[in-house]
Amino acid sequence: GELCVVKFHDEDRDGTWDRSELFLGGFEFTIRGNGQTEQTRRTNAEGAFCVKLPAGDYDVIERPRPGWIQTSPMPLGPGGWMEVTISPGQKTTLSVGNAGEDTKPEPHQDRPNVCFWY
Repeated sequence: GELCVVKFHDEDRDGTWDRSELFLGGFEFTIRGNGQTEQTRRTNAEGAFCVKLPAGDYDVIERPRPGWIQTSPMPLGPGGWMEVTISPGQKTTLSVGNAGEDTKPEPHQDRPNVCFWY
């Protein structure tokens, strides 16, 4: 199967991506579980990444960033992570929203719907 993570700036904090909300690149996630080696991935300039995984259950952990709070998906698992099940031959998309506590990102010059953070 395949896991795709899409990261967006949830400006209205409703937990759902809206057309006016920007995608966020440069956010780091760790994927662990199902007897696989733990791996870390970072969202690209379009605010996403995809990784091939054997079928099974996985935890996806977002690396916290100062000034940001996670708004979706909710509720998080007991350890503060997101739980996903990967099915054979299927793509699973995890949409993850964050809201800035008191910051607003600036759009990327060449891509008005994308912001990039490092």
